[in-house]
Amino acid sequence: MARKARVYGKQKTNELVSAIQNLNLTTPPKGPYIDIQQSPALAPVTGNKRRADRIKNNKLKDEPANIENVPKIDEIPGPHGLKKATRSGGRLKEPHPESKLTHQPRLPRAFVSTAEEDALLASIDVVPSLVRCRVKGKREEKAKEKSEDKARCKTYDPNDEITALTRLDAVDNGIKNIDDMFKTWQEAFTITKIAQGSFGSILRTQMKSDPSNFTVCKLMPIKPREAIESDGSLETYIEDAAAEVRVMDKMSESPGFVQFRSAHVLKGKLPIFLTDMSQEWDKDHPEDRTPWEHSESELWLLIEMSDAGTDLATLLSEAFPDGTRLNKEEKGARLTLYQAWDIFWSVAEAFAHGEVNAEFEHRDLHPGNICIKKKPVSQSAPDEGISTLAPRYTDLEVTLIDYTLSRVTLENGEKIYNSMDDDALFEGKGRSAVDRHQYNTYRHMRDVVEFDMNLPLDVKNDNIWSLHFPRTNLLWLHHILFVLLKEIERPVQDQLLADTLAWVQSKLNPKTIRKSVYKGAMGLVEAYMDGRMLGDPLLRCEMIGC
Repeated sequence: MARKARVYGKQKTNELVSAIQNLNLTTPPKGPYIDIQQSPALAPVTGNKRRADRIKNNKLKDEPANIENVPKIDEIPGPHGLKKATRSGGRLKEPHPESKLTHQPRLPRAFVSTAEEDALLASIDVVPSLVRCRVKGKREEKAKEKSEDKARCKTYDPNDEITALTRLDAVDNGIKNIDDMFKTWQEAFTITKIAQGSFGSILRTQMKSDPSNFTVCKLMPIKPREAIESDGSLETYIEDAAAEVRVMDKMSESPGFVQFRSAHVLKGKLPIFLTDMSQEWDKDHPEDRTPWEHSESELWLLIEMSDAGTDLATLLSEAFPDGTRLNKEEKGARLTLYQAWDIFWSVAEAFAHGEVNAEFEHRDLHPGNICIKKKPVSQSAPDEGISTLAPRYTDLEVTLIDYTLSRVTLENGEKIYNSMDDDALFEGKGRSAVDRHQYNTYRHMRDVVEFDMNLPLDVKNDNIWSLHFPRTNLLWLHHILFVLLKEIERPVQDQLLADTLAWVQSKLNPKTIRKSVYKGAMGLVEAYMDGRMLGDPLLRCEMIGC
């Protein structure tokens, strides 16, 4: 029985195909979509004898083929979103006049009788051609996006970014040859490599005619935003390098920040003496190894700044250029409590200056970005102002460097910031406890920014990282304090100072920093100044006086 039903259905389907082909259409509609309100005669009919008789009784064959004589919509049966006739034989009703079809209704499966075919042929001359309603697939959308990307790339010119960089007041005009630049420098300076960052080398230039005159330079490869990724090389985007120069130029006005001097755009392969210097550095510092092989078309940015000393990361494992170490007395510990105290509060007060003067956030303050050098004891007395709030016990001078991820607000209201679109920054793990703490700080910083997302922001024209979140400075103060307290000698020389630092560390807990009463480093320094940092009145009197 089932076999007979399938044969019967196939036979009727073939009849339907033959009927459609007889309509003189070029190709049979494949899953057609039509507008039955414009072409009612093409509405499908079934093989039901009662329905066929109803159409036959309309005498369509005797009437002229005129659009006015086309059967009305309610006279043609078939499911098109209309109400079906009830069992009592009620007529199909028209759709509501205000209703609008969002898509063309699909023809159901049907088979056409001879009488119905005649009805279709009678009105075929006045029926508009069939139009299939097609929906774009993902393949077509991707093809369109690809063509748009190609069109955009045709208008993109990487030289525009380079021109924008060289036009900055702080950068020399034009692009210089890297060999010619360093050849001139080698005649006047003694050049040595003192540090290696993720995206560049730190060089110290010592004047041959005056050995006491030092200058520190940062040499980093740069590339346009839409450049092809280089294999193994870590390059800074030109626009990010330009932002760093502008931040450095702005923050030179603030105490505790490196003094910017000039910047140069260079082109060419790394000079041989610098390549040899990098190879020697890699032998002694395998953990800092970075690619030093580059092509002749490589672009570089050379930034000159004042000599801020040696970075804290190096001092915790090695020594100053003169061979002395931070802690001379204790071999097991690398810092004294007084040195840790001075380093921490110097960083905190530099942050406070930056927040007040330029809404500054560093956003990447690990020990490698804190430089320290010794100063004469006669100059160790703090100046007047906010930097005098915390007493100093050592001859250390602290300077903050590397503003690649930093954020500032200029006098004209312009915001300079890094878009922080590198996901790898928030996915690092690290091997040591210090490294893991640093990578966690990036993630905590992102949590703080997302927590304050309720601030007014035009998401179409602005980036959330352009806003000022001074609590990120507190997160990095917590990281620095975590590093310092791990390195101090024990037992401590001054229990009151140790208790104060431990109390500060508890208040800067990243898990509760979003609810902290300190909105930034300025609030932390003011709390110390007012004595609100110490709960015991006797300790407060002893620390800041009553």
